[in-house]
This record gives sequence, C-alpha cells and structure tokens, in this order.
Amino acid sequence: MARVEMINTTYITGLSETQSDFELVAQQVDKNKQALGEASSGEDNVVTEQDVVDMVIEQTVINETIRRMKADQQRLEEIIDEV
Repeated sequence: MARVEMINTTYITGLSETQSDFELVAQQVDKNKQALGEASSGEDNVVTEQDVVDMVIEQTVINETIRRMKADQQRLEEIIDEV
C-alpha cells in the first residue's frame, strides 16, 4: 500500500501571509530609519505635526501587525500540536 501525504493548503497559505507580514514590518522599519536619517540631516530640524501623526500611525500599524503575527503563530502551534 502506498503512503499518501496530504498537503495542508491552509497551513501553506498562512505561512505565505506570515512571511508577507514580516516583509511589511521590515519595510516599515526601513522607512522609519530613512525618515529619521532625513529629519536629522536636514537644515530644518523641526518635526511638524503631520510628521508626528505619520509616526504614530506607522507605529500603530507595526504594533497591530506584530500582534496578528503572534496570534497566527500561536494558532499554528496549536494546529501542529493537534497533528
């Protein structure tokens, strides 16, 4: 009798979404580093209200992404433990 292994497409889809979440966070960190470098290297060392709002929004997005990634990781670990 041949052994057939089923591929869990939901698990694979979850992995690709997790990878894209990691890539999103990495891109946002790079943008933040660039923005900090630009702000400190310019002659006008004034942070505008819009800059502060943008930083807060970016940090909120990063925090939410990390929260979702942790929840997804926990769900994947629970699924793996069941198998």
